Amino acid sequence: IKLRQVTLENLYTVMGTWVKPEQREYVGPTTASLAEESLRPNLISNVIYNDDKVVGYVLHGTWDEHPMIFRILIDQNEQNFHNYKQYAYLQDQR
Repeated sequence: IKLRQVTLENLYTVMGTWVKPEQREYVGPTTASLAEESLRPNLISNVIYNDDKVVGYVLHGTWDEHPMIFRILIDQNEQNFHNYKQYAYLQDQR
C-alpha cells in the first residue's frame, strides 16, 4: 500500500472511487475533497495504491498545527478488509 500525489494521470480514476451506497452519508465524494483541498493550504490529497491499482483516497493535513486525517475513502470494489488487516498485521510484525 502506497500513497501517491494526485496527478493528471490518476485524477479521473481517483474521482471515480466511491464508497458503498450505505456509507455515502458518512464519507463525501472525492471531488468535494479535491475542491476543498484546493482552497485550504493546510490540506493534502493523496491517492491510495495497492501495487499499481488505485484503491482509495485520503485527505490529510493539519488542524491547529496538529496532524489529522480528514477523510479516507476505500473504493467500494476494494473493501475486502481482510486483505488490508492482514497487510497491517504483517507490517506491525516487522
